[in-house]
Amino acid sequence: MSKELSSAEYKERGNQLYAKQLYTEAIQQYSKAIELNDLNPIFYFNRSKCFKQLKHFDSQYEDSLRAIELDDTYIKAWIANGESLVELGKSSQSADKIDKGIQRLHKALGMCFKQGKREFEREIEAQIRKARKVKWYKEDEISRGERQQMMSVLQQQMEGQSEVYERFGRYLEQASGPQSGAQEQKGGVGEKHGNIPDFLLCKIKDDFMEDPVIIQSGFTYERKCIETHFKMNGATDPITRQVVDPKIMIPNIQLKQATEHFIDRIKNSSNKQRTTKI
Repeated sequence: MSKELSSAEYKERGNQLYAKQLYTEAIQQYSKAIELNDLNPIFYFNRSKCFKQLKHFDSQYEDSLRAIELDDTYIKAWIANGESLVELGKSSQSADKIDKGIQRLHKALGMCFKQGKREFEREIEAQIRKARKVKWYKEDEISRGERQQMMSVLQQQMEGQSEVYERFGRYLEQASGPQSGAQEQKGGVGEKHGNIPDFLLCKIKDDFMEDPVIIQSGFTYERKCIETHFKMNGATDPITRQVVDPKIMIPNIQLKQATEHFIDRIKNSSNKQRTTKI
């Protein structure tokens, strides 16, 4: 008749299998130990280490959390719990789990000072640095996703607006050819000018745009003007009255370059005329 093992013996078997990197088999032994004694936090923590090696981070989180519930002074369990949250946060839609994981790791670091267990400090500090790096990448990933979504919305809104880009192209083709003879008026290039293409002018202030932005409706306005319009009149397009998201503003680089090119041509033309007169 075989001798029935105790929970401590199952734990020791699990430890031996863990040392041999037989993590699945080790989990089985720790599980048997837990069946006999489900109030020992070490059993849960040891099993959580196996789950970590197998990249089963949800199970690592659950076991380390159970260990903390049984002993909230268990530093290793706090470290494991923080690690698992950071790993789970990598595939999450936000950085919330990563933030929570960093908080758990800071909790473990604080406990080192209180308990005088300084041997864990370097490990925890390294984990915190790693977690912060993961958080930076996650936030950058989220930011890029939001930008892509924003551009997708704008592309949908600007379907049928291809005429604007065709006009850009025609203007640039003309500008690269012979001088059009545009004359600088007395008030300077900022004032109304008969030869200024209308698409270079902000429809709100009827002047050149220094910082043109595309809003959700697909139309372009001077940033300061559209921001003032949103504050005074609400989040609507000033021309179409379409309700828009005021946070969606994409710099219109093409239009800015076209405007700068046009202004430079006027200034060069004016300088040549002055030189001729002298």
